[in-house]
Amino acid sequence: MRRMLEGLLADTVAAGTRLEVQVRRRVERQTAWVLHVYNLPTAGDMRRVLGQLSALDARVRDLTERLEEAERPARTTRPAATPKRRAAPAAKAKPKRRAA
Repeated sequence: MRRMLEGLLADTVAAGTRLEVQVRRRVERQTAWVLHVYNLPTAGDMRRVLGQLSALDARVRDLTERLEEAERPARTTRPAATPKRRAAPAAKAKPKRRAA
């Protein structure tokens, strides 16, 4: 008798869970339809946009790291600043005369 009651309880809980899932899906579908009629985003739309935003943020972070890595060697490989030597003054060339 006890097993029969446990089985009945398990079947009742399973049926209740299935019914709850069906009702929830139907309410979500109808709510999404109403929101789309008024051109408003649904929870699914927001999840999709949030995922796209997260992916974009990760790409920007990756590109920023790549740029920083590319700049580091450029900074470290430059020779230290040395004072410039002045070259000896070159002899001035005489200006050419125009033929008259």
